[in-house]
Amino acid sequence: MFISRFYRIDTVTIPGMLLSVVELSSEDGYGVNETEVSNTIHGDRDSLDAIMFTCMDGDVLGIGGLHKLIRTFRPPHMTVVLRTDGMHPDVLDDLVGAGYVDHVLFSFDGPLTDEQRTSIDVAREGDCVFSAEIMTDPDVMDAKGVAAVSDELRGARMISLRRRTSGKRFSKNEMASMAKSLKGLAKEVRVS
Repeated sequence: MFISRFYRIDTVTIPGMLLSVVELSSEDGYGVNETEVSNTIHGDRDSLDAIMFTCMDGDVLGIGGLHKLIRTFRPPHMTVVLRTDGMHPDVLDDLVGAGYVDHVLFSFDGPLTDEQRTSIDVAREGDCVFSAEIMTDPDVMDAKGVAAVSDELRGARMISLRRRTSGKRFSKNEMASMAKSLKGLAKEVRVS
């Protein structure tokens, strides 16, 4: 495991939150210096709302030693966000239960698995804030698929519908219609 990228300031991923983003790789190798990242986050702690941990080549919950990394990088009382596909509910349960995670940003691109449903329940029952990004795709995640996923996300802070950047994709009007159908399931519904 290594840090593949570090974004000192991110204001787009979760609107209304000023994040530092630590992107990890599950592979072995060298990347951004951990000490520099930790020092930067600790130095910026008064202006940050949260630190987000994500993984470029898999699920962040599949990376061993994540709890140690969170402990190292997290200044006292700083919110920790995990961006995950939710495929490792046991790991998420351990992290939420131990107080290492305050907000889970689920990222879905297809129908939910049992593991993902369990992860949503872990976040909800662990008194953890949760949000979701749903990647729409006319061949995989259409309006019915979005509705099925979003029913599981009732009570989310935010649901963000994302359009594919290339290939077959929904029009802006179709995206707006899907977003409108989700109103009331989350505090905020966005199209990005």
